[in-house]
Amino acid sequence: MTPSLAWNTAVSFVSNTSWQVYAGESTQGHLVQMAGIAVQSFLSGAVGMAVAIALVRGFARAKTDQLGNFWVDLVRGPFASCCDLLDRRVVLMAGGVIQNFHLNDQVVTTLGGVQQTITGGPVASQEAIKLNRQ
Repeated sequence: MTPSLAWNTAVSFVSNTSWQVYAGESTQGHLVQMAGIAVQSFLSGAVGMAVAIALVRGFARAKTDQLGNFWVDLVRGPFASCCDLLDRRVVLMAGGVIQNFHLNDQVVTTLGGVQQTITGGPVASQEAIKLNRQ
């Protein structure tokens, strides 16, 4: 990944915009996508959710000194949506979305007798997070 694209991806996570410019497995390996990009996508949304909760609490509790705890919100939000993400991943994988570590494309024969190339990778986990952010 070129430095400018890496910078753009890092800024997208910090600003919680999810504006990433990379071409999946051609610029990053599967482990980087699953352990790096997926975690950052999840945490970026969790921080945004915690900030929104703190803002609403600030307006709702303007006449008290009991605002709440940002760190509790930062942990509770992702754990609440984690079950939803797991459900989405299972549904996507059950529906045929690819989730594997195959580095090479697999060539299969379809029911019509045509050869088709299927690219492997962590697609279901990435799509579940992307769908959760929208």
